Amino acid sequence: QTAVGTSSIGSLELHSGFWQNFGESHLCGDVDGSKQIDIADAVYLVNYIFGGGPEPLPFKMNGDVDCSGLVDIADAVYLVNYIFGGGAAPCAAC
Repeated sequence: QTAVGTSSIGSLELHSGFWQNFGESHLCGDVDGSKQIDIADAVYLVNYIFGGGPEPLPFKMNGDVDCSGLVDIADAVYLVNYIFGGGAAPCAAC
């Protein structure tokens, strides 16, 4: 299916105008692909943003946990706040 914009339905995510199936195992905020959200995900994002580390898995925008449209330091701070500060869970719209 072709469309314009960003969206998701279940395990389907819209990227570059085409629906792609990333399976039911996709967990917004799990940027290192470990199937859980923990401090390693925030460290992974910091390494990606500042250290030239690999992109978030399974695709770059999985690191956009605050759904701002960008993968930046605010996403790492969001994860730290979620993990240690009782902040909101990574956005379901990611």
